[in-house]
Amino acid sequence: MADPSPLDAALSAWRAGDRQRAETLAKRAVAARPDAAEALQILGVCAAGRSEWKKAANWFGQAAAARPKDPQIGYNFAEALRKAGEADRAIVAFRATLAIAPDHVPTLVTLAMMLSDTGRAVETATLLDHAVFLAPQDPKVRLARGENGLLLGRDDAIADLRSACMLAPDLAYAHLTLGHALSRHGAYDEAEESFVKALALEPDLAAVHSERGMLAMLRNDPAAAVTHYETALASSPDDAETLALMGQALRDLHRSEDAEHAVARALVHDPRNAMARLIEAQLLRANGATEAARDRLVELLATEPDRHVTIEALTELGHALDRLGDYRGAFARFTEANILVAQNAPAGKETQRLPSRIAAMHALPRNRLAGAAKPQKQGSTGREPVFVVGFPRSGTTLIEQIIASHGDFATSDEAPLIDHVLRALDPTGDDTACGLGPLGDNDLTELRAAYWREAESRLPGLTTGKRLVDKQPWNLIELPFIARLFPTARVIVMLRDPRDACLSAFMQYFTPNPATLHFLSMEDTVATYESMMDLWAAWRDRPPLDAIEVRYEDLVGDFDAAAGRFLGFLGVAWNDSVRDFGKTARTRVIRTPSRDAVTNAISRGAIGRWRNYEAEMAPHLPRLDRFVRLFGYDA
Repeated sequence: MADPSPLDAALSAWRAGDRQRAETLAKRAVAARPDAAEALQILGVCAAGRSEWKKAANWFGQAAAARPKDPQIGYNFAEALRKAGEADRAIVAFRATLAIAPDHVPTLVTLAMMLSDTGRAVETATLLDHAVFLAPQDPKVRLARGENGLLLGRDDAIADLRSACMLAPDLAYAHLTLGHALSRHGAYDEAEESFVKALALEPDLAAVHSERGMLAMLRNDPAAAVTHYETALASSPDDAETLALMGQALRDLHRSEDAEHAVARALVHDPRNAMARLIEAQLLRANGATEAARDRLVELLATEPDRHVTIEALTELGHALDRLGDYRGAFARFTEANILVAQNAPAGKETQRLPSRIAAMHALPRNRLAGAAKPQKQGSTGREPVFVVGFPRSGTTLIEQIIASHGDFATSDEAPLIDHVLRALDPTGDDTACGLGPLGDNDLTELRAAYWREAESRLPGLTTGKRLVDKQPWNLIELPFIARLFPTARVIVMLRDPRDACLSAFMQYFTPNPATLHFLSMEDTVATYESMMDLWAAWRDRPPLDAIEVRYEDLVGDFDAAAGRFLGFLGVAWNDSVRDFGKTARTRVIRTPSRDAVTNAISRGAIGRWRNYEAEMAPHLPRLDRFVRLFGYDA
């Protein structure tokens, strides 16, 4: 019997599991016949097993040339190119594979994720939708579409991730990703459950501990975040991303030196780490080294970091340029950042939630607005919160810190307490008239109880008997509903020059949500101000609740007089400690964009800032004129 050919011998050794011999024989087969696709495949797989991706790509490329209609070989070639760092060639190869096999699921998924990394989220979604159609029970396909859906704000993203976890309950990464998604959607308890499941499967998975740190940050608990980051670093001490995130948490704890040390460690381990470089620049600007911060940010942006870091870096650069007097450059950077946010912001009904809710309030009959609920004293619980509301960036965080300094109050730092109650009534968030229809005494009692349970779970200080200050700017819209819950509550409405308020809202980076999506252009920001403050203009003569207006500029001009006025309104005596609100703020966790400003003495620098941007704001100023006059500002 004749000896087997080198190719047959190589295949036999491969099937027997003898890779080393198979590789040797495959090289002989290729030497004898360069287009022996099976031998070329063996060589490619062996090289890939040693992570020699360039060699693997070379072998798979020759195999693909020899057998151009084989989608598995085409996929292997493209995947080797991807892992060799040749992204552009890999995308071309994946597309070539789809051209011969449009239903090849692994190619659809991998190409989709590569395109997602380059910002082509819409094309990614098309590919993944097709993959799910072909393989609806494949957990990796569901996981991939869920991850991309998060970027696009798709309503089915979390459903896909839940499916992935059900289809592959032992896949720790699926639980990790679901937890990430739930935490970003405010479902903090469910997110924690997902992280616990991931850790049960892989206890040393550092990424889970890091995600728990980020969840703690979302819960306004940077001290807990630091603990989680330290646990992650115990498993992965050189992880620059986690070190950078720990620096961010330490900064929020006002531990500037420790924050700088954590970021410096991150940059030692990975000098190119974008998150560490961003936080380094933020710390420099906070410490007054504005020019150095600007230079670091310009260098960072030149490296084309990922979309999230780019957005934050552009926003931070805008603030640095504003401080340095380059107002045109600053406005351009804020605009670039907002355009990037808008490109992947939730669309459809998400963008209509705020306008629809405001429209529902405008549609209420006058007798429902004019304090109709206020006389119903039987609704009082005896522990009504104080509500601090107003257009965002009008000074609500400042007044919250002033009140917190008094000592008799516990403050919420924008915890979504009223939103929690509304979600209890309408879990989908689709009912624009939620809470405005018939509600009986028992209903209101249950809703009040839900409010206080949520408040007490978030704010341990309430257990000491302090009065609650519920500071949430957007609750201005919800005053008629709040009046039904707490008929005798008092409300502080913060006002600021409409031009400064709109400019400041446009200049900030907010995590996208159905409200802040309306700050991504100056036109939309002004339109939101109009619709929101039109409500207050209609209510201010006969508000749904006992309310007082406080102007930001009055606090700057005569602090004692303005603060004494609203403290008297709240029924408490003057306390000199309110003058030290900056000291109080430095002991507290503040997660709003006003974090740095409220830890310092009040400055006139933010008053009239809009004049530096008058040319950019000119098309929109006429729409704000009536509010300028209404609230007593100079034209």
